[in-house]
Amino acid sequence: MDSTRFAAFARALTAPRSRRGALATLLGATAGLLGLADLAASRGKKKRRKKKGNCRDGIKNGSETAVDCGGRCPRCAVGKRCRNRDDCASAVCANGACQECVTEDAMCGRDADGVTCFCKAPDAGGPRVCITGNATGSEVDDCGSCPAGTHCITIGDRLLCFKPCSASKPR
Repeated sequence: MDSTRFAAFARALTAPRSRRGALATLLGATAGLLGLADLAASRGKKKRRKKKGNCRDGIKNGSETAVDCGGRCPRCAVGKRCRNRDDCASAVCANGACQECVTEDAMCGRDADGVTCFCKAPDAGGPRVCITGNATGSEVDDCGSCPAGTHCITIGDRLLCFKPCSASKPR
């Protein structure tokens, strides 16, 4: 209770009143002491929770490096901001931006496990991608059979699924 409330309470107790008036003053002062008046005033007001970022809210938030991509969201397209190759669909992050790898079949670094990565153009089209040197599974009949997050690449006369090169080890 602040000094103003206390002074009002003291005046109310010393002023001549009826029993009903004195009881009402006493209850009001007690409620003020306990903070119940503030509690009653705040009732009905919902606390605003800070929204955690999600990957489809149209806002750059959470761990995202660009709007709704990078970090824990899907990888970003060429030209979007990045921190490392894990933020980019192309698996190439240079000068803070996702970039297409330049030369087909050229080495474009190593992944977190030390596996050499190569620049390839996905069969589905789009920019060239820095992929791991190891296919993620066996040969597939069509590119639609590749798991999400992989790229379908023709090697000789076979269709194989490759992961983008990674800067961090899988968890």
